[in-house]
Amino acid sequence: MAQSLIKGTKVYVASTPQPEELTQVEFEALTWIEVCCPSESPNFGQEAEIVSEHCISGEEVTFVGAASGAETEMTVFYDAECEGQDIVREAFEGQAMAFKKEYSDSPNPVTTTNTIIYTRALVTTFPDAEGGVNDIAAHTFGLKIVQKPILVKPEAV
Repeated sequence: MAQSLIKGTKVYVASTPQPEELTQVEFEALTWIEVCCPSESPNFGQEAEIVSEHCISGEEVTFVGAASGAETEMTVFYDAECEGQDIVREAFEGQAMAFKKEYSDSPNPVTTTNTIIYTRALVTTFPDAEGGVNDIAAHTFGLKIVQKPILVKPEAV
């Protein structure tokens, strides 16, 4: 069973807004800019509502209801020269941006790609650093996932 650490994961943002749903091929054709130095990997997922009621007999019936994109955060150590951070910051209250997360899980990077997750998200927070004298300046971007993520498992090169 292949397993990997989050260490080495990279997060990218497309260079331009992407207001419409994208296919895997369309995601792959975008120009990607790395978002420098995230401190944690953001959750590119969805959440479903659970609907449950009780029958008169007392039996519970449960269903998976409508799903929507997760609300997540991406914290980065501020870098004034990072174009990727600038793109995310400029997207605040704008159109959805395409994001790509790439694990570092290839068993052999010469012959196999890493796992990639594509999605689109709205940027919901325009951050500023806070903290104490010995804290690294970090900015936390709020993200609302607006397209079901596409998981691309490692493939032969």
